[in-house]
This record gives sequence, structure tokens and C-alpha cells, in this order.
Amino acid sequence: MGLPAVFALGFLVFNDVSGSAFDQAAARVEVDHAKGASEVAAKVRTMLLAIRADEPESREVQASRLVGLGTAAIPVLLEALGSGLVPASPEAMDEAREAAAIRALSHRSRAELLQPATALLDRSTRAHTSALVVRLLGAVGDRRELARLCRTARPVSGEIVDGELTDAFEAAATGILTRDVTAWTTAHGLVRSEQDAVRWSLFRALANAASEPTLAVLAAELGVHPDDDVFLLEQLTQASAALPPPLPGSIVAPVRLYLESEQQPFVEKAIRCLAAMEDTESVEELIRLLRKGEPEIVRTAHAALVSITNVGLLPDAERWERWYTEECAWFRDDFPGLAQNLSGGSAVVVVQAISRMAAHPLYRREIAEALTLALEREPAALRWMACSALQQLRAKAAIPFLERCAEDPDPRLALEARRALASFAPPGIAEPAPAPPSDDTQADPDSGR
Repeated sequence: MGLPAVFALGFLVFNDVSGSAFDQAAARVEVDHAKGASEVAAKVRTMLLAIRADEPESREVQASRLVGLGTAAIPVLLEALGSGLVPASPEAMDEAREAAAIRALSHRSRAELLQPATALLDRSTRAHTSALVVRLLGAVGDRRELARLCRTARPVSGEIVDGELTDAFEAAATGILTRDVTAWTTAHGLVRSEQDAVRWSLFRALANAASEPTLAVLAAELGVHPDDDVFLLEQLTQASAALPPPLPGSIVAPVRLYLESEQQPFVEKAIRCLAAMEDTESVEELIRLLRKGEPEIVRTAHAALVSITNVGLLPDAERWERWYTEECAWFRDDFPGLAQNLSGGSAVVVVQAISRMAAHPLYRREIAEALTLALEREPAALRWMACSALQQLRAKAAIPFLERCAEDPDPRLALEARRALASFAPPGIAEPAPAPPSDDTQADPDSGR
């Protein structure tokens, strides 16, 4: 046999051996991968089975352990959500186990989850499974997911969308709008193009996100679909209550226009919305509505005036007009001097200025700004007086100042600040317990911090 034939034979033998070695290595990798996946599935099964619906702490512990499994647990957890069963077990994925799985998956990145989660959503035949995946995409997604999620809430052939799926869509959209500060622009485009049901869900999500950009979208939609306007005013009212005033004119001005409407429902909704916005600029117009005569509008306008001004006058237009004129004169003539007294004056002068300001809640935003700027670094006793006045004024604009005071080492100041903050909280939140008595409880205005 010549040398070329020998080399050829050797090459074939070498290739055969190399190919066999490669195949064996690939087979070992496949076996190892399957073994690893099997081990992960077993761990997921053990952790999920350890969760008890009547033991909330078990869910917390096991959810943290599931998070620790990392990316490898993604396909197992998604399969469990899709099938409704714990992996390799007849046990159902009850609400507690589903919540733990969603929490663990929510710790993964959008890039890791988007493809497998979307694939599960596309092949899902159960509304419950689809709702779980929609909530998951809302937890990890951004504005790019909004259009895809809209399809899950879109009625097909006039059929009603499952309520659980609609709730999931609204929760997911709210999560994205809250996390992604640019998502409102995408949402605005979608409310102009989507069907009624999806548009209304987006309106609710925009309201739940409760930021100035999302409220601006809601305000911009007033009048686009007139049948939506009452609903939009309700959503603006809900969202405005969660934001500190003042809101930008671009949000408030479109609402004020409805005070001139000939339709009573629009007027009433607009009044309630302006009250939630604490729109002091509408006080004069609300006083005018007290003369309008319709009992329901009079009642609603009076309630709004009391809420906006924090003044409990009777629904007498003339009395309100006198009060409003006097308040405007005080702010024009007296407030600048009192604000100046807050800086550089003696403790007695500062205390007098704070006390006089506290009697004029119509201008609480301006008063709050003056107090917080002037007294930020003043002794604790003066800041205590400011916290008390801010609570009396119901000045939400001072919340950051009050939060800083609530962390002050002076126990009396911290307690007063927490009381003021509690007065802004929703009903049902308890007021902080009194601090234990201390020797400096009766500190005078000239005391230190």
C-alpha cells in the first residue's frame, strides 16, 4: 500500500475516533443537562410542596429559596403555572404557590423571561394561566410590552373578556407605567387606537400609576370621546388624591372647563375632581356655583370649598365672598412680612409668624414653602411649632419636610411630625403612639436641637 493510501486510511480512522469522541462528549453534556434540569425540578417541587396557604411565612421562606435557584428554575416554574400542577406531582398550584412562583420569576430580568413567558401566553388556553403570565410580564416588562398586553384585554367577536384577565392587564399596565417613566407616551398612543374596553382599562392603569405624566394623558383625553368624560373625571379624581398639590395647569385647566357645562353630572364630577386636586384657583368659581340654585351642585360646591380651603363656613355665597376677599388681602399685604420674619428674627417673632400663618389655610402651599425653607435648620422647638402648624393647615406640600422631622433625634419633634404625616394618610392608618415623657418635653423656643 502506498504512502498516500496509508495517510488516507489514517485520516479516516482519526476522523472516526474524533467524531465518536465528540458524539460521546455531546451525549455526556446532554445527560448532565438533563440531570441538572431534573435536580432543579426536584428542588422546585420540594419548595412548592412546602408552601401552605394557611402559613404565610412558608410562602415567604420558600419564595426566597426559589429565587436562589436562579435562571435554571424559569422553565420549571413557567410549566407549573401553565399546567396548574406542582412539577411531577398531583398537587395543585394553589394561590399561595402561584404567588411564590410569580415572585421568584419576577426577580429575573426581562431578557431572561420575555421569550418563554410570551410563548406560554401564546399557547395558553386557560384565562387563569394567561392572567398569571400577564401579571408576570407586567412585573418585568417595560413600555415595549404594553401593546402586546393590550391584545390580552381586547374582546374578540364581541365576547366579554374574562374579568381576571382584565384585572391582570390593568395591574400589569400599572406596574409598567410606574416603573418605566417613558411608558406614558406609549400608553397615550394606545388609548387613541384601542377599542373601548382596552381604552378604559388603560385609563384605570394611568390613574393607578398616579404621576403627573399619567394624569396629563387623562386630562388630554377629556373631550376626545365625550362618552368617556365622566369616567375620566372620576379617574382623575382618584389619582389626584395621591399626588401633592399643586398640579400643573395643563392637568387642572381642562377640568375647570367643565364647571361651565350645562350638564349637571359633568359639573359635579369636575367639582369633586378640583377638590381632590386642592385647586385654590377654582375657589372663586366654586363660590359662584353656590348661587346657581341646583341643590346637588350647591352641596357639591360647598363640600369642595370646605375641602380646598379647610374652612368650615356655611353654604352662604356672600359670606364666602367676604372671607375670600379678606384672605386675598392678607396674602397680598401681610404674608410677605411674616415670611421675612421667619428668617433671622428672634424665637418669639418666629413663633408669632408661624401662629399667624396657621390661620390662613387657603395659602397653605405658599406657607408650607416659606416654613420649610426658613426653618429646616432651626432648633427643634421651632420645627415642632412648624409641624403643628402644617398639620393644622393640612399642607401636603410639606410632607418631605415632615418626613425629615419624623427622623429627628428629638422625640417630641419626631412625634409631632409623625402625627402630622398620619393626618395625611388614608383612613384606617393608626396615629403613632406617644413618645415616653422626657425632661426636654417642655422645651422652650430658644432651646437647641
